[in-house]
Amino acid sequence: MKLYNQSQIKTSIVFIHNKKSSYMAPVIKQAKLSNPDADIFIISTICSKNFYEKYGKFIDINDYFDEASSFEKLYFHLSSLDYSLELIFIQRWFVLYSFMRINNLRHVVYLDSDCMLYHNVSSDWDYLNNYDFANLDKIWPAVTFFPSLLSISKFCDFLIYQYKKNLDYLKNRYKEEFLDKNIEGGIGDMSHFGMYHDMYNNIFDFSIIINNSTYDTNVNDSINSRRSFNDQSILAENKEGYLLNAISNIKKIFIHGKKPYGFLLVSNKKIYFKSIHFQGSSKKYIPYFYTGNIFQKLIYIRMFRKLGY
Repeated sequence: MKLYNQSQIKTSIVFIHNKKSSYMAPVIKQAKLSNPDADIFIISTICSKNFYEKYGKFIDINDYFDEASSFEKLYFHLSSLDYSLELIFIQRWFVLYSFMRINNLRHVVYLDSDCMLYHNVSSDWDYLNNYDFANLDKIWPAVTFFPSLLSISKFCDFLIYQYKKNLDYLKNRYKEEFLDKNIEGGIGDMSHFGMYHDMYNNIFDFSIIINNSTYDTNVNDSINSRRSFNDQSILAENKEGYLLNAISNIKKIFIHGKKPYGFLLVSNKKIYFKSIHFQGSSKKYIPYFYTGNIFQKLIYIRMFRKLGY
């Protein structure tokens, strides 16, 4: 197993995606454009190696899957969504923990495979001085900062606790929030992030507006920080929502100086998006928001059209 030791503390950006997905090409390249000094790791299955190693340091997920496999013995499926999908979403945090521990990594930012990054994340670590870790709206893991091995270890320990000691509560919550209301979905890793925050109040929220900038939770949603609604310390502008594009129905965003900006719904204030999360069907818009070479951008657009995104 190859180790990636760092001579000095710096940010590592990690993707965990257990299959080959062509839409990730501009996503990974965009992360590197914004973070030229960061190590980019793509943790995936060995059959994807030839594809992903063109864009970053490929890591075989099976080399770091022991603890994720152990967790599967505890996992109890409480969702209408696919068993294997909900499970791997939780297992990825054990994979990341194992990868960080074995390679002695700290200051790691995890990115979802459909999240475009436009900001040098190394400048944001100071916000986490008094927090375990950071994500978006305290539940969305599209951009998740782990400042140390201890921080992700605490979350993995919490996941084990949830299924080993707190399973009755999870079953009741699933019944009340989903089954009784006939709503699709269930208890997944986003639920656990929310419960972790409710228990410890120690997740920093990067979806709030800081110095006229934010990280996007979901480009399909006007509201960026739903959990901030009940937080009286959060500025009112975080509760406004953002203008949507009348045609695409995603956030209305324009690129200026290779940075994306959106507009608040009421004040029309311009806000810099440090990332954009193209969840679900909005993946088809990813190449249009690539800020690298224009010819490469056109290649990505043609590729996405050919693939039917």
